[in-house]
Amino acid sequence: MPDDRVDAPVGFLVVDKPAGLSSRAVTNRLHGAVARSLGVTRRWLKVGHVGTLDPMATGVLAVAVGTATRLSDVLHELPKSYTATFAWGLESDTEDTTGTVRRVDSPQHDLQSLRGELTAALPNFLGTIRQRPPAYSAKKVDGKRAYDLARRQRAVVLEPVDVRIDALELLSTAMADAGEAGADVRSPSSDSLRFTLRIDCGSGTYIRSLGRDLAAAAGGSAIMSQLTRTRSGPFHLADSSSLAKAEADPLGVLTRPRAALAGLVREHSVTADEASRARNGQALATQVEWQPSATDESQSDGIGDDERHLPIAPSSPLGDRIALIHADDLVALAQPDGRTLRPKLVFPRKTLPRRR
Repeated sequence: MPDDRVDAPVGFLVVDKPAGLSSRAVTNRLHGAVARSLGVTRRWLKVGHVGTLDPMATGVLAVAVGTATRLSDVLHELPKSYTATFAWGLESDTEDTTGTVRRVDSPQHDLQSLRGELTAALPNFLGTIRQRPPAYSAKKVDGKRAYDLARRQRAVVLEPVDVRIDALELLSTAMADAGEAGADVRSPSSDSLRFTLRIDCGSGTYIRSLGRDLAAAAGGSAIMSQLTRTRSGPFHLADSSSLAKAEADPLGVLTRPRAALAGLVREHSVTADEASRARNGQALATQVEWQPSATDESQSDGIGDDERHLPIAPSSPLGDRIALIHADDLVALAQPDGRTLRPKLVFPRKTLPRRR
């Protein structure tokens, strides 16, 4: 490679986003950190966050680097997990404590009675449910973002949509801490109560709205006061880096695409020549007969009398795509067609010009 060029990095920077920063602000900071570590100008380096976290939220934010950005849409559609805390007896225009907060009449509860009401309502919010997104959301109304219309004091009523809740657990009920947004510790009424949920859900679920609707089912109102994303697809909070660490050593904490897709797709190793052809979109012939699914775990190694039958993970959100791997690098995601693998999403190797 010429001395004036450097290999472009490919992977994901997975950070625990601090409260108070937008997803775009975090992405911009990491963009600059990667560019500085490589000695290149930012404009040659492509980055983008996988899904969005509101500024008030903390937790998992994955930032794709280089050709890993081609996986962003796929990974964004994978399930997510959150913990969220809600303030009982309050409403706001944003459905959280960042908006204009007001008290409303809600049933008076102590910790035990609130827990009982919420626990009884939880089963109604499992599976596929109808949810009305908040007015302050990225949903579009007549081609414009709902939050832009709401900020201009325009009336915004969005149509309910189907969302999927895989797990919903009431973790705790508690009194609000002094100084917490919306708290009134001088008057120990039920509007100082908080409840915390753990949620596993599909993409497109609004946690603010889930708390709003759960509180309504319990006969009252609530707004979100805290949100942490603990999982986003294959990325987990326990494996995330602090923003400071990722800025200091971005290449050292980069998650490779193969690792990100582990367990989500089947893999097939290819030679250097096959990798080159696959990156150019050429189909590859294999000795493997790819089957739709495995019906018996005893067949998981796929060894038959005269040929191998490798099953495709039947529950994979990536469908029946096969990851083509060479030298630990993700070459392409391919569509199986009998004994042929047809590349559908390729990840070419690239180099970047060094800053002069």
